[in-house]
Amino acid sequence: MTLDALTPGALPFQRPALLGLSPRAPEALALCARLGLRPAGLLASTAGERAALGLKIAALRYRIRLVETRWPERAEAGPIIETLRLSDGGSLACDGVLLSGCWVAEAGLARQSHLGWDASGLIQDQYGRCTDPAFFAAGDVVEQVPGQGDAAGAGHLVGDYIADDLEGGLPSWEGGLAVLPGDGVARVTPQMLAHVVPLRGRLLVHPVAPVKGLLRILAGEAVLYRRWVTLRPGQRLAIDLHGLKTPPDDARLTVEIRP
Repeated sequence: MTLDALTPGALPFQRPALLGLSPRAPEALALCARLGLRPAGLLASTAGERAALGLKIAALRYRIRLVETRWPERAEAGPIIETLRLSDGGSLACDGVLLSGCWVAEAGLARQSHLGWDASGLIQDQYGRCTDPAFFAAGDVVEQVPGQGDAAGAGHLVGDYIADDLEGGLPSWEGGLAVLPGDGVARVTPQMLAHVVPLRGRLLVHPVAPVKGLLRILAGEAVLYRRWVTLRPGQRLAIDLHGLKTPPDDARLTVEIRP
């Protein structure tokens, strides 16, 4: 059950530990405040993760202890969780745990369908089309969206593409370009690009870890795009496809970030 499905009269804890410094963590802190919860602490969930300025400000606003440490080694509990033992030798007294870490697609039903998946999630092209081009997807089914307005915008955009498709205005899925994550990249969406000239749409790139380095999009040995980037924990980078050089037919594109 997600935290936003709970009501003040049905809370399983009062002082939970919040794990993970994802972009959703400030939302979790705000929701805790509305429900009358006082988190015992906000913890980094992976080695090397660092809190962004906005998250530090949120922790100060809600008077929540910010603990930049590794993932807790164990939880000590009776009927409920009582203490988290941290990998640096410290501990945190709490009565529950909330996770605010890696994003997971809200696509349980789609996973049971005939639509294609890979390590980045539901496979689609820059128009939102899935491997069965009669199906389109948008929002948290395929990509984390920060808020309701962004989700509505994503749905509106894909709705326009569906209207174009019904009128025969979208390019064919056949002959598309595969897009693969390379060194330093955890995932990239969309994973296929309809091959139009010039290319249209955008790529969303998620790094494996906080990084400062050279991002490149390659077609074999050919460099189609390059850019120096600095990415924080949980941050993603949007790349306008209009800026890409035209790749050869049936190319496999690789997105990499090298420090």
